[in-house]
Amino acid sequence: MRPACSRWPSPYGRRCRRCACRTSPRRGGVVTVSVGVASVVAQPHLSAEDVLKLADDALYVAKAGGRNVVQVASGG
Repeated sequence: MRPACSRWPSPYGRRCRRCACRTSPRRGGVVTVSVGVASVVAQPHLSAEDVLKLADDALYVAKAGGRNVVQVASGG
């Protein structure tokens, strides 16, 4: 996890997605990436598990949105 910063999650996720999509599978397949990202300001009531849940929920939204989607979690 990284410190909260409103500028990094989406660009970082997009960069990971672009890098993976440039990968050429050896067996002729296609690589697609869906990314769920959570960035929060540390709060006493917010555990690491809570942040992972936010990211996991964002991942499912990204997967539902199609291929090659980066979804930043809202809330937290």
